[in-house]
Amino acid sequence: MIYGNCTCEATCEDPKGESACNSTCFGSTGCICKAGLMLNGSYCISASRCSCFVTEANMVISNGKTYVNDNCTQKCSCSNNRLICEGFRCDTNAVCDVENEVRQCYCNDGYEGDGETCESLYTDCQEVYDAGHTQDGVYTIMPTGWLGLPFSVSCKMEIGGGWTTPLMFS
Repeated sequence: MIYGNCTCEATCEDPKGESACNSTCFGSTGCICKAGLMLNGSYCISASRCSCFVTEANMVISNGKTYVNDNCTQKCSCSNNRLICEGFRCDTNAVCDVENEVRQCYCNDGYEGDGETCESLYTDCQEVYDAGHTQDGVYTIMPTGWLGLPFSVSCKMEIGGGWTTPLMFS
């Protein structure tokens, strides 16, 4: 460590140093890490000791982060500078995709879950009503035994609710 002005200090948890950039830091002095080193607790260590190398992807992931391979068959996590990889697969009602720069399994429309397990949202308008949705509206359902994709229906929720009505298009 060296003594100097407070800066946006890179840490193992925050390699870009963004969390240290706050108004209380500016103008103060203290011990900071030399270039190429990152703060880990109260010690400066080599950046390579803050992360894990994923050979398959030729990339480094930091502690606490995960990496999912291109076809979502393997998930690797970095914990205490150790890479732990395990088999991974998407639910039959999910797709392996990248959203907001994160590759993982995402449930198809009409399903909810973590991508590894996806459950149908509702089978009919009565189930929508029973789940506490008391406003008339368009809902996505997947009836029991239906082999097609989930589809939208109009649900009328008055007088006990759960009534399926024709979907009107303007």
